[in-house]
Amino acid sequence: MAGLMQDRFREHISVAEVLKANYGSTDDIERVEAILSLESEIERLCSSREADVQTTLRGLCNETEAVEAVLREAEPPSAHQAWEQKALLQEHSQEVQQRSARVEQIVKDTEPRTKHELSLYVHVSNISWKLQGAESRISGTVCSPGKKDVRRIDLDPAGKSQFDIINSIWALMD
Repeated sequence: MAGLMQDRFREHISVAEVLKANYGSTDDIERVEAILSLESEIERLCSSREADVQTTLRGLCNETEAVEAVLREAEPPSAHQAWEQKALLQEHSQEVQQRSARVEQIVKDTEPRTKHELSLYVHVSNISWKLQGAESRISGTVCSPGKKDVRRIDLDPAGKSQFDIINSIWALMD
């Protein structure tokens, strides 16, 4: 009988240690931070590539206008010169199309995965983060379907450790 009680007590202690490890884990925050970081990086890359494409297009437009101005003022070019200019313009056009295709491919490859990760996180944790608005606050909602309760998260992380922030969120989830 005493051995059975000791086994049950050890089992309860083991469960408590596992729960303590789960509640103390920062995996969820790290995943969300990683996802937000990826999202920022994708936005930065897309903006950068879009700026590159716009610059290239402006350059092509300027080159085209310059060529047209020269053609209007100059004597008719030889067939060979016209052919070279046409080839140059086609080459520039292909570069722009390739850059555009690369940007679209990056967005196409990363967007579904990011959306899936966020959806999975929301489904598992029942937390819906409010990502717009004040960057200095942690905000969102916690849904507790069993209790039919929705609680608002609105924390100011200034002066708080990640551990305290996590515990505050866990308290709202309980």
